[in-house]
Amino acid sequence: MSTTPETVSSQPHLYEPPTVIEVSVPIQALAFRESDGRYSIVVPELPGCISQGDTLDEAAENIVEAAAGWLACQHDHHRDEAIRSVTEPLDSESSEATP
Repeated sequence: MSTTPETVSSQPHLYEPPTVIEVSVPIQALAFRESDGRYSIVVPELPGCISQGDTLDEAAENIVEAAAGWLACQHDHHRDEAIRSVTEPLDSESSEATP
């Protein structure tokens, strides 16, 4: 058994480029029939994600497209921040870490 403390590399861990994985997430939307017979539809979990359609089926198709666009915009907006936090060394990999 060694009593020598482990040395921690001062070099940050370099990650390979990430692999993109498509994720399907069920999200509920609320549809409201308007006085003119058309439908408005909103996704409460995605602020501002609203659509409409002449029929309930059309409104449902439109909100799927709107939700995908909403999520894509959020992804693009936060992508650089997320990549930076993932590629930074873990506490255990930093030179300040103690064994």
